[in-house]
Amino acid sequence: MNTSLKDIVKEKLQKLLDAWFICPILDSEWVQTLVLIPKKNGKWRICVDYRELNKATKKNHFHVRFINQVLDGLAGKKLSSFLNGFTRYNQIQINPQDQDKTTFTCSWGKFSSSVLLFDL
Repeated sequence: MNTSLKDIVKEKLQKLLDAWFICPILDSEWVQTLVLIPKKNGKWRICVDYRELNKATKKNHFHVRFINQVLDGLAGKKLSSFLNGFTRYNQIQINPQDQDKTTFTCSWGKFSSSVLLFDL
């Protein structure tokens, strides 16, 4: 990875560390790699490849509503609220017993997530 990309990753990780969305971890059997993906606007997004974890996870089959159904439910209402963290929707807490399963590695160490990181 070239120096400018390393700086981007380090900056994004530091932002997540400062917000307590991720924390350093010593060891985990569920270690995924970090991947840099270019966005259409020329910026970069850091992603974690959780395909192996997804294969081992029990599937939960419940209905997720389409965005048009959500917006139709808001029609005619006077107030609405959209909760948002500083980067997307980071309010969903991960059970402390399961945080080690979200471990990812990079040049600066291993980290696990304390919230669902939709930005990653």
